[in-house]
Formats: sequence, structure tokens, C-alpha cells
Amino acid sequence: MKKRPKLAIIFALFGLGCLGLYLITIPGLDHLGNFNSLQIIDNNIIDKEKLSILVQTEGKGGGDILVYDKGFETKIPEAYGPNRWFISYNDSLYCNGGTWNFNRNYDHDYALSFYKNGKNVFCYLDIKGKCGRKEMLKMTTVKKP
Repeated sequence: MKKRPKLAIIFALFGLGCLGLYLITIPGLDHLGNFNSLQIIDNNIIDKEKLSILVQTEGKGGGDILVYDKGFETKIPEAYGPNRWFISYNDSLYCNGGTWNFNRNYDHDYALSFYKNGKNVFCYLDIKGKCGRKEMLKMTTVKKP
């Protein structure tokens, strides 16, 4: 009599395990959550309270998303296709860069570091992940679309 409850628990756990393995093969269910991260390294060059970052995506659910504005951070979108980053400092210095995301399920760690060389300010965009890249962007007074 005592073996039946144990056997039922074993079969239930086995069934749940099989169901879990089946569910992770369904597209979209293999990646539950947005694990993108953003790190801003100011190097005492900028005031984070004057920084704005807009990410423009063209994939499903895409559009213009303000991911950082004057110290407040929101989720970085997970969109397939081009992901353009528009960085604005104090509404007077601008730069843009980005990457092509080949799969909306890929997570990335985005780091922006700011440097100064003479009178010029640069933003180093370091994207770590499967679609990662590194790009040095010169901030200018011209706002580029």
C-alpha cells in the first residue's frame, strides 16, 4: 500500500519533466523574460542626469523606446532586426550606433563608456552577446536621424 503513493509521485514528476522538455521546444517559450542589461560608465565626463538613450527597432513589436532618460532606466527591447541607439547628452551632444539582432531571444549586456579627448567627447558602445559589437562614437552638436 505504501508503494503506490511513492509510485504516483514518481510518475507525476516524470510527467512534469516530459511536459517541461516539450514546452521548451515551442518557439517563444524557450526564452521567458528579458535579460538585457545596461551599464553606463560616465568616467566623470558626463552627468547621468542629463543623458537620454532612445532605441529604435524595426522588428515585431518595434518602434522608438526610451530606455534611459535622466537617470531612469526601462527595459531594453528584444526585437529582431536593426537596433539603432540614439544617445543624447544635455540636448546638445549627440551620437548614434547599434547592431543587427538576428534573434529576438538573444540577451545582450550593453555598456556605454564616455571619454574625452581634448574638446571631443566619445561614447564607446560595447554590446556583449551573440549579436555583439564594439563601436566608438564621436558625440557631435549635430542631431542625426
